[in-house]
Amino acid sequence: VRRLCESKLLAERPKWLEWCERVPPLENHNLKLQARTVRNPYPQMVRHVLNKYPDLRFQDCYVDGNDWSAGNDAYRDDHPVMQFVARQLDIMRTEGLNKRDAFERTEELFRERRQHLEREQKVMMAMALDTGVTPMFTTGSAYLQAERAKAEAAHLNTIRRRLRELKNEAKATQERKEEALQERTEEDQPTTFRELVQGWRVGERERLKKAEEERREIVGTTDLLGAAEPGADEAAPEEDKKREEEDDEAYAASVERRPSEVDETDAAQRSEERRPPASAEEAFRAVTEEPRPSVQMTRPPPGPEPKPMEDIFVTPRAKKEDGIGEMLKQPKAMGSSVLGEDGEQEDFGLGSAASNRAKQRRDGLGRGFGAADERSGGRGGHG
Repeated sequence: VRRLCESKLLAERPKWLEWCERVPPLENHNLKLQARTVRNPYPQMVRHVLNKYPDLRFQDCYVDGNDWSAGNDAYRDDHPVMQFVARQLDIMRTEGLNKRDAFERTEELFRERRQHLEREQKVMMAMALDTGVTPMFTTGSAYLQAERAKAEAAHLNTIRRRLRELKNEAKATQERKEEALQERTEEDQPTTFRELVQGWRVGERERLKKAEEERREIVGTTDLLGAAEPGADEAAPEEDKKREEEDDEAYAASVERRPSEVDETDAAQRSEERRPPASAEEAFRAVTEEPRPSVQMTRPPPGPEPKPMEDIFVTPRAKKEDGIGEMLKQPKAMGSSVLGEDGEQEDFGLGSAASNRAKQRRDGLGRGFGAADERSGGRGGHG
């Protein structure tokens, strides 16, 4: 039919011819030969070995050819299961033993082989111990512990690195703060003579005010120092303003002065000031001998002068009561000395006898004016 179609004797090519060429018909002459089954003892013996030793399934399980799957009933030739079955069949054929006896004989041979391999492995591990070779893990728990130790070490290293970064950041922040504080301090320092004088004047005024308060606290009352004049507080700002104007004029004159007018002594003094001191003593001397701006500070006006005690003692007896009242009003009449303006004690010319008489007079005031008059009158004549 194919030839007829090729010679174009047939009008059209039959469809069944194309179907037969695509899928050839079944062979029906050798059905008896194909129906016979080939007896293979390996699958059954392999199944028996794996039932007794199931751990052999995982021997070289990741090697290509040893993966157990459907339709694959054998391992590679170097697999222990295939070697066991091959040795069992060899014993059955050569020695004529049955399957059970051959299996027991093969077990003994493989046990001896396993012991020999373990002894060789232990000897090799002992020889490699000096070279620093780490043996393989014999159990899964040992491998798990090693991996946990590695993970813990990595975590601790991460913590140390983070702490180191935080420490460096804190150190950098502290350095920036110190630099900013130093720059701010340098900016706040006076740069001109006028600012320097003004700052010194404010500090001196505060110092004098504090010293005045301390003197008032030592004496115990503000009346003993005397009251200030009525217009003293009002005149102080005017005097300060006048001094500031004088300082401004002096500063302007020093700025307008030409370089040729600068005295050589001033230049030598500036160079001496710039020279760093060689020792602590020279540094102290340089600080103490540093010239300060000459600014005159006004002292508070003095209070009323105390009444001489001799006048009190020679007062007639008829005016004793008024004299005692005046004596109590006079400041510093109960002692021989008071604090002066410079903080030192000032004596009014009375000795220890006068101070004793004043003390006895104070003691007599509590007992009565009559007894006080008699004692003070008897002793006042000698004064």
